[in-house]
Amino acid sequence: MCANGMILAERLVRFSATISPTMPVEQIPWWLDRLTLAAFTLVGAGIGFAADRFKDWLDARAAKHAFLKAIRLELVALREQLEASLTEVDAGRSRFAANKVSPPQFAATFRTTVFSTQLGKLSDLSDPLIMALIKFYSDIPMLERIIELLNRKSGEAFKATTGVQQTTVIVEILSMAQILREQLSGFLRQIDRLLPKLPDENR
Repeated sequence: MCANGMILAERLVRFSATISPTMPVEQIPWWLDRLTLAAFTLVGAGIGFAADRFKDWLDARAAKHAFLKAIRLELVALREQLEASLTEVDAGRSRFAANKVSPPQFAATFRTTVFSTQLGKLSDLSDPLIMALIKFYSDIPMLERIIELLNRKSGEAFKATTGVQQTTVIVEILSMAQILREQLSGFLRQIDRLLPKLPDENR
């Protein structure tokens, strides 16, 4: 039995002893005293259990709210990073398409520390917004993989010795850069849909 239930049960038992102070002890059936104690004990345990569950619910609700506020800040920063990457991809792709001698190289790491370290502290992941965030963050490694492959292909451009090899690598780099651009734009649109659903510092 939880502590709240024990305390409440003891108070109820002491109160019951004052209900009929004039009744002789001989007139009170022996089983009535035990039944009363058992009833008050069960009531106290039930109330204590409900109080503990309510406190757990409040704690979980507060933890979820704090998590979503922190995620909002991270997504704002991630959006800035993705926008910068998109600008860099457009510039690198245009430059390489024009001179064919400067294959683009891009950063392949995105900041996801809050999500990675705090998600496990939530007690309930069934909320639709939490599920949407899980899906969003689970797709980021795919974006990083595209960048890694593009950087590797850019490295191959320096090793191409024949005209056919160079043409093939150039086409592949430009194609992959276009794919990367589309993916970056898609992630930015997802963030724009998520941000209005997340609490900010004012709520």
